[in-house]
Amino acid sequence: MSDIEGKDSCQKDLTFEVCNDPHTGTSSNFGAYFNVVCVIAGMGVIQMAYAFNQSGWFAAFLTVFSCFLCIYTGHLLIKCLYYNGKDRLAGYSAVGEAAFGKFGKYLVEVFLLCFYFGVGCAFIMLIGINLKDMVDQTSVHLSRQVWTIIAAVVIWIPFVIFRTMKEVEILAVFGTLATVFTVVVILIVGLKDLDESKKYTHEFVKVSGIPIALASISLSFGGSPVFPAVEKTMKTPKAWTKILTCAMLTTLALYLPMPPLPPLPFTYCLPHPFY
Repeated sequence: MSDIEGKDSCQKDLTFEVCNDPHTGTSSNFGAYFNVVCVIAGMGVIQMAYAFNQSGWFAAFLTVFSCFLCIYTGHLLIKCLYYNGKDRLAGYSAVGEAAFGKFGKYLVEVFLLCFYFGVGCAFIMLIGINLKDMVDQTSVHLSRQVWTIIAAVVIWIPFVIFRTMKEVEILAVFGTLATVFTVVVILIVGLKDLDESKKYTHEFVKVSGIPIALASISLSFGGSPVFPAVEKTMKTPKAWTKILTCAMLTTLALYLPMPPLPPLPFTYCLPHPFY
């Protein structure tokens, strides 16, 4: 099978076999950790308040559940890459092909392409919207379409320059620090206006809003399509589950402080109409 790589230099782990080919794994565990955190964290910072508003404090349980579910499924995904005990499949598509043949391969590729295209477009649009809202306070006035094009071009530059997860480690560290900075700012502003919380009613559960909240929270932990690429670049792939667990718990620690803070309305995370 063309999707199978690294047929040599594999050693036995307690749960599955891992390949320690030095030509394919050059990233440290530290770099893999930041790659995962940077991919996962960020979206939830602006989603959690809305999710809690929709379903009540029950969303805290959904958040913790989604975090540990992502850890478990991320472990299973990488385990599937070593399904025959000696070879490593190339990624998601190869897993689909090994399980269901060509139909499984193409079906997985369709879903992956939809995910990549949809998430990329959503973030580019949000960047364009936020740039316009921020720069409009100055003398520069450009349309949202123009700012969106600018955002797409800026993102395109590192996308074509960096080819592997190893090369984007520094960007992952920067992205993680930016998320932490955002959380700190929101915490400071929230604590300064703590009395505003008296204006809100807090319910434990809103059954009608649970589906929407679950979708928002699940999206906030969505990053599994890049897990095979991150694991492939690790010098010690057998440490994947530990790295994933640490990264997901870090993300959970960044997400949970967001909902209780009063000064930002629960709907602030929703984008304005694009056109």
